[in-house]
Amino acid sequence: MRSCSRTPGKARSEPACIGVRKPHPDAYRAAADALRVAVEECLFVDDLTVNVDAARAAGMAALRFDVMDPAGSVAAILRSIGLGPSGRSLHALR
Repeated sequence: MRSCSRTPGKARSEPACIGVRKPHPDAYRAAADALRVAVEECLFVDDLTVNVDAARAAGMAALRFDVMDPAGSVAAILRSIGLGPSGRSLHALR
């Protein structure tokens, strides 16, 4: 499996580059690999429950972004990374 970019902090793991797409588990592993981090160090955010569930199954912390409540979703993301009130660790999101 390969990703399109190997620049730390700037990763692309497009289906054309890796041969699979979400919600295939290899898509999440490729994204972590492209960032040069373990899947356990990632926070995946998506508006589709199927993708969020698949990211969790692959070992990532994951949150569903509610497009009908973007402010609430952003607040949840910030809390999950410890930047908001009542921050939870990423481990609590798996």
